[in-house]
Amino acid sequence: MNDFDEVTVGPCEWDLKRLVASVNVAGRENGLNRPERAAAVQRAVKGYRADLTQLESMGLLEIWSMPILGV
Repeated sequence: MNDFDEVTVGPCEWDLKRLVASVNVAGRENGLNRPERAAAVQRAVKGYRADLTQLESMGLLEIWSMPILGV
């Protein structure tokens, strides 16, 4: 996935909308049917929610210096 608007400041909902759109498009391009794409989108949203839950208890410097989530 490519995201060319890293410098845009906006609500986190924009990130989530771009994420689910990207997952859906990637699934379609890789031959997934609609139920499979829906399941992939749901897994992505659950992962996003889990990452936000982890981040909410952390300080800014701790978040900035951490490795990429989910790796």
